Amino acid sequence: MEKAVFYTSPKKYFILLFFAWLVVFILLLGLSTIFDLPLFLYLFAILMAFASFAFAYFYTRMIRIEVDDHGVVFYTGLLVRNKTTVPFSRIDNTKIIQSVSDMVLGLGSLEIDTPGKSGPEIVIKNFEMKDINTMYSIINEHTGKKT
Repeated sequence: MEKAVFYTSPKKYFILLFFAWLVVFILLLGLSTIFDLPLFLYLFAILMAFASFAFAYFYTRMIRIEVDDHGVVFYTGLLVRNKTTVPFSRIDNTKIIQSVSDMVLGLGSLEIDTPGKSGPEIVIKNFEMKDINTMYSIINEHTGKKT
């Protein structure tokens, strides 16, 4: 099998940022009726909004999963990179989790359990459901569990 690479989805971050910046702009408009706010304040807010969306996109590109013939490799981190490798032989259980907001956005989470750990070894959040289902199938195929 060739290595399959999956990236987290920026959808949830984009929606949260949209509403956060919407509140900021409503506050700025409300304050402008009371105070005479300078134009650069609005321009700065617009620039920061675009910068936060760009940061969210690049942050989500830093979270990825690689699945190959040997196991699952989970990469996270922007300034400090973390790499967690779990061979298929150590995977005990996989679980798909989807909250109501995830269902609306078509996202999901996958937990990969290994023996000897109190919690899941890897928790994969905010991935597209098609990617979650693909990872789940590949993992269960290699571990001998039925999907």
